[in-house]
Amino acid sequence: MDRNTNFKILTNEFYCFEKEFNLFEKKVADIYIWELVRWGIHRQILQRAGVYGQTNTTLGSSLDNPRRRILRGIKNLFVKNAFLSKQCDILFFGVSRRKKMEDGLWWDIYCDPVIDHLKHDYSCLLLERPYQGVHLVPSKTSNIRYFDLVEILASVVRKTKNVRISISKKEQRMLLEIQQQIEERFDVSIDDLSIIALNKLLVRKSELIFYSRLLKKCLPRVVVLICSYGEKVLIEACKNLGIPVVELQHGTSMGRYHPGYSFPKEYKAKLTFPDYLMTFGDFWTNRAEYPIGVDKIFSVGFPYFEKEAKKYHHIEKKEQIVFISQGIIGNGKKMSQFAIDLHGKKNFPYDVIYKLHPGEYAGWADEYPWLIGSGVKVVDSDAVPLYRILAESKAQVGVYSTVIYEGLGFGLPTFLLNLPGVEYMEELVESKAVTVISKVDELVEMICQDAQHKISDEFFFRSNALENVSIMFDAIIRKSD
Repeated sequence: MDRNTNFKILTNEFYCFEKEFNLFEKKVADIYIWELVRWGIHRQILQRAGVYGQTNTTLGSSLDNPRRRILRGIKNLFVKNAFLSKQCDILFFGVSRRKKMEDGLWWDIYCDPVIDHLKHDYSCLLLERPYQGVHLVPSKTSNIRYFDLVEILASVVRKTKNVRISISKKEQRMLLEIQQQIEERFDVSIDDLSIIALNKLLVRKSELIFYSRLLKKCLPRVVVLICSYGEKVLIEACKNLGIPVVELQHGTSMGRYHPGYSFPKEYKAKLTFPDYLMTFGDFWTNRAEYPIGVDKIFSVGFPYFEKEAKKYHHIEKKEQIVFISQGIIGNGKKMSQFAIDLHGKKNFPYDVIYKLHPGEYAGWADEYPWLIGSGVKVVDSDAVPLYRILAESKAQVGVYSTVIYEGLGFGLPTFLLNLPGVEYMEELVESKAVTVISKVDELVEMICQDAQHKISDEFFFRSNALENVSIMFDAIIRKSD
């Protein structure tokens, strides 16, 4: 059984396991615990079964440390303090990893285009966490506050034991039994589930205090976030105050094999999930068992992609193939070696470009030393815009990155390596818009062929995105008033 089959089978088995043991009904300290730990436990199972490597987004994380966090917190008392925010109509919780654009500003590519469009009709505020210990400035959106102090205060409350969680012996036995069943079922060893549960509950309780205060200060009519499975506490705080929550799609893995989005329908009333999803296009509407109805899922488009792609649609092509690295170390190692093997093929007429995931920029030379001097051109910064690279290329190779869909938006012949996570692209493979390959010779043979089925760009990225977003926010806000 190969690693990709393991991924699919293990995830389906994981879903069966949690239904069999009715895990969404389990309470610890009077809180439904499974949703809080689910994503991390699924990840541990895949990693320790050898299916997934660690993510490369941890590379460079040593740039941040407790001393720097404390200094940031002190600075945040006086500079862009979130607790000094004014009331707003729409409160955005953005991404900290920004892109520097041609205007010299650092953009949150998911929130900033939307804010720029909505700000004429609604007051908008963007809250931001630090990225690798810093905030990237100057930022596109001026009405921005930093989240450093909120996180530090919540951490201080936990460490000074001003927040306490009591797990009964009965609950400890239940968690131990679940852990033992997981380890036996999946033949892996996972971290102490009682400790994981306790930490999640402590984080929840401490953050809920400050999130609630912040929301009462801003009194938003709607809250917008980018990654719902990482913002469970925020969603809970919003629901407690009756504030509708909207998630803007930020990636393409939201599907049947992603435990952040795929849930058994019978438990949907117990879940802390956004009230609405705004997706890139119709393709994503039915990709998972979302715990909300299809009437709450809006196909709006991807404003940033639509705006930027227009700049490069008529750019001259180069004789080059671009690899889109995944940000998973196991996949990155195999993909980078594949790129080198392709470049080394005799009489292969194309240059090979290896576009690193931003999380790999800091440490790629240590993780993939074989790329150095290989002849493969490594792109390890955003100095050259990604969309320019896509527009200049003749084909793209990847696994399941969002960029794959963006490349399809540029009309690129697309090849997916048969590596863990390619299951996220099942529907795309079935549509014949892409081809899955396992060997370099397969790629060499097919790369000049044009046999892939063409699918309308609208299916992946609905056009007139900003207008669509505006219409949807108008409707949501009217409904909430």
